[in-house]
Amino acid sequence: METRVAAAMRARADASTPTGEIGRRVRDRAVGIRRRRRIAGAVAGTAAVVAVSAGLAAVPGWVFTVDGRSTRNAVPAVPAEPAVPDRSAGPTTLPALPALAGAAADPAAVGTDPRVLHFDIYLDPIGATASDWASGPGYEKFVVPYDTKGRAIEVLLGRDPAVLEERRERPGVHVRTADGGRGTTETPAGTVEIGDRTATLHRETGPGDLAGNQLDTRNVQGTGIGWILRWQPVDGLYAVAQVVNANEDDRETVRTVAGALRLDQAQRCATPLRLATAPVDARLTTCRTSVSRAPVAAAGVWRLSSLEFTRADGTTVNVWTEAKPQRVTHDLNQFQANHTINGVPAQWRTADPVGLWLLEYGPAEVFVSGAGEAESVALVSGLTFAPDLTATGTWVG
Repeated sequence: METRVAAAMRARADASTPTGEIGRRVRDRAVGIRRRRRIAGAVAGTAAVVAVSAGLAAVPGWVFTVDGRSTRNAVPAVPAEPAVPDRSAGPTTLPALPALAGAAADPAAVGTDPRVLHFDIYLDPIGATASDWASGPGYEKFVVPYDTKGRAIEVLLGRDPAVLEERRERPGVHVRTADGGRGTTETPAGTVEIGDRTATLHRETGPGDLAGNQLDTRNVQGTGIGWILRWQPVDGLYAVAQVVNANEDDRETVRTVAGALRLDQAQRCATPLRLATAPVDARLTTCRTSVSRAPVAAAGVWRLSSLEFTRADGTTVNVWTEAKPQRVTHDLNQFQANHTINGVPAQWRTADPVGLWLLEYGPAEVFVSGAGEAESVALVSGLTFAPDLTATGTWVG
């Protein structure tokens, strides 16, 4: 899959690296398909959606438009006081759901509603300037970029540790050895007390550190190590905190990350995109949204969001949206419009990645995969964005 995507999106191996998410999204989709086949039986019962999702239909005072503007005078909602005083301040915090229990009080709810995250992360201790949140079948996840060298912090929660292992990143995952092999090796590194629970600490070595590997280093980051903590915060709930593509000093960083985890709160997986209709015979199963701590030009605090729907036959449809990335000329030359949707040029791609691609749809680049051409066009025809990309509380998608 990586080879086909690279061939489709870059003219040569040493071309400028694309800054958008299409290639990465397709790789993640391929991994997800394999993952779902392995764990479908274990998580088949997690699709029930709690009533809060049904209540997210509208925000009074806002009219949603393709370009994110309001068609009438909008009255912004007055922000509610946080339910817990020490929730992370700033726009990185998603809308609180004080009526719902957090993971500590209701561990069985984790990973059962794609619109709800049953935890929060206190962002200040880890110096987060952006954060990425996801809620899917059997897991909930937090990711934050750590620096420009590929290091990242991750926290995962779920009721089945096998699902968390499937979902976590591994150091050097973007590294391919000369013989095509990949893999990591873990070494026990002691235990750590987190509250009244004991966590196991492991040092994970990526393929770049394995003896005898010859690396293909073109356009590659992340050949380092990872520090991983695994524990049960409460009975019936498993947690993983890790720093991937790390260095030796991050042994202490991962302890700080674990200490920043809040399990007494719930928040909404809020996205500024809104679909008029869902894909045929499908239900929302995964929500992902990413925000910055400070507004960035027209994108506000929004970075990207995706909604994944699962049909009765197990196939999936993904609607990916990203604040317009700065694409290189070669990427732009790949775009050949063959549709016009709400006045916006769109391309139906038949080569990998297959799907409907829009470079500039309001504030976003959009890619729909997993649906046919006609259905993809219909989905985008009903896609709108919240008018205020700085206020996550007004996002109802």
